[in-house]
Amino acid sequence: MKILNGKGKGYRKGVKCTPSKRMGLKMIASKREEMTPVTMDPCDNSNDSGLGFDHIDFPAAHSTFSTQEYCWGNEETKKRRYDIKLESDNANDNFTFPQTRISTHQSQDVPLSLRTKGSVSVGKGKASKVMVGGSQGFSRNGKVQLQIISQPEMQHRARYQTEGSRGAVKDRSGNSFPIVKLCGYNKPATLEVYIGTDQGRVAPHMFYQACRVSGKNSTPCLEKKVDGTVLIEIELDPAKDMTVTCDCVGILKERNVDVEHRFPEESSGRSKKKSTRCRMVFRTTITNDDNTVETVQVTSQPIICTQPPGVPEICKKSLTACPANGGLELFILGKNFLKDTRVSFSLGEPGSDLFWESIVQPDKEFLQQSHLVCSIPPFRDTNIREVIPVRLSTTSGGRCSEPHTFFYTPVNAVQVHAREARRAERG
Repeated sequence: MKILNGKGKGYRKGVKCTPSKRMGLKMIASKREEMTPVTMDPCDNSNDSGLGFDHIDFPAAHSTFSTQEYCWGNEETKKRRYDIKLESDNANDNFTFPQTRISTHQSQDVPLSLRTKGSVSVGKGKASKVMVGGSQGFSRNGKVQLQIISQPEMQHRARYQTEGSRGAVKDRSGNSFPIVKLCGYNKPATLEVYIGTDQGRVAPHMFYQACRVSGKNSTPCLEKKVDGTVLIEIELDPAKDMTVTCDCVGILKERNVDVEHRFPEESSGRSKKKSTRCRMVFRTTITNDDNTVETVQVTSQPIICTQPPGVPEICKKSLTACPANGGLELFILGKNFLKDTRVSFSLGEPGSDLFWESIVQPDKEFLQQSHLVCSIPPFRDTNIREVIPVRLSTTSGGRCSEPHTFFYTPVNAVQVHAREARRAERG
């Protein structure tokens, strides 16, 4: 069927169309268009490049795809894909160290009473005032003193975390333990012991901590940690004359990793030399007559926490004799030769009129723990006519080796022997 419009008239081939029939045909055509809309599946687009639809725009009523969802150039879409927020921005702060120092109000590892000067108010009222006494162990009014009766030993090998107990720190005699007494105070108190720096103002040591040492007859004590510093608490009893024997306190060597976590602000100074000395710090809190609370503190003498050096030993030497005028080089093989090693040549008993000794310093360029080189000094009398034996020994770290015998010979001994040999040949 063909519909022709012209001059207000329409007609079918062989059939004449009236105006009423033309209106009916138009209505039928419009209904067919509404019932069968033109649609296209996006997947049927032959011009699709894979990044979007190039030529055909689909009405929103007939398509569930939007142009923004397939526009890869959209900046918001990129941010939404790549902006991944961590659960915590500083999640790794406990395991890494920032390049800049972390600003803190106060060091968390220094007890409060050590960081304050004068007095610190910890509450309301006069009774809540805490005062810190002097480093000599006296209170502010001078009536109470915390005194060290027996100093700890000068050298105590600190214990590592991976090894067993090294025992408690002993006193200078080596037969007992440090003794502390609180004089001028007759009320029950608690003595706190921790390990401090070896010099300057007292502060907790970076590499050493106090540790509890248990034994059958040890003094009862408690171990607690305050701001990263280990404290050993021992009761001061008036019935025991306010005297405590510290036979339950040892020294523990901290791992370097733990030290960096405790002192992050010091992690940048790894090149600094690590101190191997410490001091035992004793402190207690007393209540004065006016209800003021005061901390009295005293420190011990320095303690060396490393393994004591061994006794030097001479194993072999390059020469056993030398002319009385000296000057020859002596090579010594041995053990435990430190930087302060000295070589001694001596004769007679110390204190006697005939005692002679000459001490020489080894050549620093060839000084090692197992060998040294030195120049043999001249004997006190270079005109000797017979061989004289002397003692040869080394001193290192305050210890002396076992003496070896060394001989001084006459200067012209070679010439004398040569003459005698010639005479024997002639005769």
